[in-house]
Amino acid sequence: MRRNRLGWAAWLLAAAALYFFENNAGTRALLAASVLLPTLSLVCAALSARRTGCALAMPAAIEKGETALLRCRVVGSRLLPGCAVFCDLAIENPLTGEARTEALRAAGSEFTLPLTAATCGQLRATVTRAAVGDWFGLGRFPVAMLDRASALVTPPRAEEPDAPAFDAGQGESAGGGPRGAEPDADIRDYVPGDPVRLIHWKLSAKLDRTLIREARTSVGSGLFLMLETARADCSPRAMDAAAAGFLTLSGELAEAGIAHSACWYDHDSEELRWLEVKNLADWEKMRAEALRAASAPSGAGVAWRFADAYPYVRPGRTLLFSPRGDADVSPLPVDSVTLLLPADAPDAGATGAAEVVRLRVDAAREGESA
Repeated sequence: MRRNRLGWAAWLLAAAALYFFENNAGTRALLAASVLLPTLSLVCAALSARRTGCALAMPAAIEKGETALLRCRVVGSRLLPGCAVFCDLAIENPLTGEARTEALRAAGSEFTLPLTAATCGQLRATVTRAAVGDWFGLGRFPVAMLDRASALVTPPRAEEPDAPAFDAGQGESAGGGPRGAEPDADIRDYVPGDPVRLIHWKLSAKLDRTLIREARTSVGSGLFLMLETARADCSPRAMDAAAAGFLTLSGELAEAGIAHSACWYDHDSEELRWLEVKNLADWEKMRAEALRAASAPSGAGVAWRFADAYPYVRPGRTLLFSPRGDADVSPLPVDSVTLLLPADAPDAGATGAAEVVRLRVDAAREGESA
């Protein structure tokens, strides 16, 4: 912009010199146009900036690999002649950690930007800065009304995790514990200060010591699906592979009528999410929430987050989908945890996993980032 202003000043000096040495209708018209046209364009830009704003729109949901059209529309009032809109956009996917910026310029009331969704999650577009400028690039006037838009990016149906087979009906009750045990309570010794109403009188009399029954939350069929969102230095492709496997297996279980639990930690809201999935309606709700979650390059893993939030819950069969091979699942029951990793993730350093399985969803799949 500074270069344009210096160029305009040099042009005015040249036009004035030409008018001084050769005063005729042509030089007078040239000098007048050199002054009036840029000035009128600046005035139109200043007036348009006061009355206009930018509104973004994009599809609510797309499938991974598809291209969505992001529409940026000038709202409030039409642009006056002689000015253009300039927008700086931030494009990000909080789940996989991808982020980039785009600079757009348009002279009309609407313009589009194609966005290819290479990883699943939520594709967010935010107008970080918008301004109306003149056609000559002499000045820009900020627009106060900014906007954002987002689209859920779902994994394709064709991508399936290579998860181990299991039988939800063998060895576990509907509440997630062994058959014959109380599925919704933990039994432990009485500690002074515990509520008397929690004393298990029958069992205490039988064992000749005071025991209490501490309520704990049911974990559905005993099958527990977890998604690791503390991605460390993993690539967006690895995070995408873990999330795709997590959602795809949960969808197949829901379609087969197998109840299970789904759990992850959202680093955006700093909240541990734990949902019961019993049917496809539950799964669709869970999928939308999980795709909107944000991962982070640091922080405690989901297993530790779960143990801190629910210290008395003992999940049954646990499948942990992780983008990193050094995930620490030691807070979970050691003999019931299967760690599922992307095809190219090293499994050295995993702590507490009874088994490591590779996903057929390849973290190095071709495509450009969001």
